Amino acid sequence: MTEPVTAAPPARRESIADDVWPRWYRPLVLVGLGVSLVVSLAAFASSAARAGASADTALVYLLLPLGIVGSIAASRRYGAAWIYVAAALLDVTAVLVASRAAIGLAFAVILPFAGLVLVLTQGGSRARRLAFVAAWAASTAGMAIALTVGPVSDVVGLHSVALAVAGGAVFVAFVHLHLVLLTELRSRAVVAAEAELASRREAEAELDRTSRLLSAIVDASPVPTQAFTTDGRVVLWNPASERVFGWASGEIVGSRLPADMTPIDDRDASAERIRRTIAGSVAHGERVRRLSRDGREVWVDIYAAPMVDADGRTIGVAGQLVDVTERIALEGQLRQAAKMEAVGQLSGGIAHDFNNMLTAIRGNAQLIRAGLEPGEPELRAEVDEILAASDRAGDLTRQLLAFARKAAVEPQVLDPAAVIRGFMPMLGRLIGVHVRLDVDLADDTGWVLADRGQLEQVVLNLALNARDAMPDGGTLRIESANGGSGPSSAVVITVSDTGCGMDQATRARIFEPFFTTKEPGKGTGMGLATVYGIVTMFEGTIRVDSEPELGTTFTIRLPRVSEAPPAAGGEGDADQARGTETVLLVEDEPAVRTFARRTLERLGYTVLEAADDAQAFAHARGHDGSIGLILSDVVLPGTPGPALVRQLVELRPEARTLLCSGFAPEASVGTERIDPARFLAKPYSQEALARAVRIALDAPAAPVA
Repeated sequence: MTEPVTAAPPARRESIADDVWPRWYRPLVLVGLGVSLVVSLAAFASSAARAGASADTALVYLLLPLGIVGSIAASRRYGAAWIYVAAALLDVTAVLVASRAAIGLAFAVILPFAGLVLVLTQGGSRARRLAFVAAWAASTAGMAIALTVGPVSDVVGLHSVALAVAGGAVFVAFVHLHLVLLTELRSRAVVAAEAELASRREAEAELDRTSRLLSAIVDASPVPTQAFTTDGRVVLWNPASERVFGWASGEIVGSRLPADMTPIDDRDASAERIRRTIAGSVAHGERVRRLSRDGREVWVDIYAAPMVDADGRTIGVAGQLVDVTERIALEGQLRQAAKMEAVGQLSGGIAHDFNNMLTAIRGNAQLIRAGLEPGEPELRAEVDEILAASDRAGDLTRQLLAFARKAAVEPQVLDPAAVIRGFMPMLGRLIGVHVRLDVDLADDTGWVLADRGQLEQVVLNLALNARDAMPDGGTLRIESANGGSGPSSAVVITVSDTGCGMDQATRARIFEPFFTTKEPGKGTGMGLATVYGIVTMFEGTIRVDSEPELGTTFTIRLPRVSEAPPAAGGEGDADQARGTETVLLVEDEPAVRTFARRTLERLGYTVLEAADDAQAFAHARGHDGSIGLILSDVVLPGTPGPALVRQLVELRPEARTLLCSGFAPEASVGTERIDPARFLAKPYSQEALARAVRIALDAPAAPVA
């Protein structure tokens, strides 16, 4: 159904607004109109009384003046076009007057008008005022002369000269003033229009500069910035959006977002989020998952708000999607590193305490075995089982300490390719015949600073892990190469297999101690944890790449050194391990202290036992003879071992020193340095203790730290 059409009201003719005219103009117009009418009627009446009424008299003295006055009055209400009518009637009047031989009157009126128009066109406001006065005076004088001495009075029969001059003066003044006023208004309008045009051009230029600046800022932003209309059409897609998500601006702007960009499980939540934003909600960093054009997962924090026009209506949504994919990965690595550090601290503490117990167990078993008679084979076999179990337990604690980066190690400059090459025969026997071993070791592999045994342990653990991932056979490949240059140069060791692979959840936990995917009884969960600890101990990195059914690759990078390996030194002879010196033994663990004392006493030494720093100081001050060696545990209640030994040496400068601990020297007391040459690692055997004590006693005196 259509609505009825109503006629539009007639349009009002364009006119000059009332507020443009001066206040005095309206009264002047009214007075001028009245005077003009009176003068015109009086002139017509005077001419008619003298010469009788005629058509030309009525036209010159009545119709034309009335028409001119009426046109001027009409311009006040109906627009400036009526001024042209008045000007035309003036031209007719001038022609008629000239045709009746009133040449002087015509020049008296027309010439001042011409001068006035010229000044009005080119002069200023002051010149226009002077021109008005001059034109009015000249016109009035010209009319007076023409009416007094000229031929006008004879032609038209005019008797009242004063009345004609007065009327003409008023009429000319009115016309001149009207012309001046219109010119002034026109001048103001032109100035205002020019100012408005200049202001508009400046505003457009400023708008263009602002638009270019905002466009440059959005294009330069490294953050994906996007804007949408309320119906979902994209109106802004900056270069960062192209870089992160893969779609070009040309194929996105003007259309809706690609459906593949939003994961299926998040589409409903995404639509609801847009509806909330259009309704006035603001998104402050909502974390969501998006997909790039190539299917890559992108995590973003959304900051969005509604776009509102000048009338307060919502016209769309604008926002920024901060790519936090890398940050999330780094946060995950940081959490994993923190967890591994905490587990490492716990593992190291457990291993340290366990080492003390193993030292006592193994040492006392050795003492028992040494005291057995040859005719007690069964008891000797049982003691050997205790020693074997102690050795296996010692291997476990060493693995725990390696993971915690607190194991006692002997780092040396070595060629990892040579170490792996020499380890291959035993490795082949360990992995079995069903696994094919493929080795590709570069001849020019650089040197690294590492412990030979622990490097072998890394390769062994990775190889055994690969073997277990290929129960039906497969290929184990070990490679070495040089990577990088300068300060970042490294030796790269790669161990890969064609086994069952791992999913993401398993990869995230493989370096955790005691984590295993094997059946109960088939794995301790310490193999890869030990690898991680050893590699990081030597300032290296390890990375795992694996997918289910696609095998696994471990990549190890160890810092490369330029030094050649030093010549190896020999060990002391066990026959020279006996002695008669006095040893101050400081050990807080009773079982370890008892084992050490009994071992040293059997070797001929005099032993002063101390369980803490107070007893140690008492022996140092109260013993009459000399003290040849101070043997102290590193971790003691109260004063740490290195500090205690320093203070004891001040009391007994003749004494040599030897420290022992289940931790590595550099990890036992934080940042305090311990000389590895005067250090004995736990758990230690009778032979190791005897050899370390003898070497320390025979060495020249040196400060502990």
